[in-house]
Amino acid sequence: MNDYKKYSLSIRLIHWVMALLIAIQFISVLYAKAMGEEGSLTFLMIQLHHASGILVLLFLVLRIVARNMGEYPELPETYFSKREQTHAKIGQFLLYTMMLFMPVTGYIIMDSSPYNVHFFQFAMPDIMQEKESTMNLVMRLHEIGAWVIGFFVLGHIALVIKHHFGKRGAMLVRRML
Repeated sequence: MNDYKKYSLSIRLIHWVMALLIAIQFISVLYAKAMGEEGSLTFLMIQLHHASGILVLLFLVLRIVARNMGEYPELPETYFSKREQTHAKIGQFLLYTMMLFMPVTGYIIMDSSPYNVHFFQFAMPDIMQEKESTMNLVMRLHEIGAWVIGFFVLGHIALVIKHHFGKRGAMLVRRML
């Protein structure tokens, strides 16, 4: 019996674009930290980190709009208990919260720094005054948030793999392909 409904094409595309952007976030900042503060490639990686962070925020908004406009398939009750469905919803809410928290704190860091916010070469609006204490506090929150979202993303991947190879079979994975 196939009671797994696919997500809409727009949700699936946004999901995978966001997955790629979040991967770029981690890779670019890890590369920049490994290479040190000097160098044009390090500068490019930091700019890529900032730009992809702004894109994550934009795609999150698109995802929420697309989700509210279309049909959003629930997990099939024949395979997932109410408890599992509730845990999935809580996990999804926390992941969405972190996908909002990270770009917002990143924006605040750059806006309160002497460098301001740029989306590649385009200057973004200033919303805060330059203040080092704000920048340092929010930078610490952003770094903690990176660990938290990393944990959530790895948990999401682990649970998808578990359900893919578990009694539920490959149909769960196909919902997002």
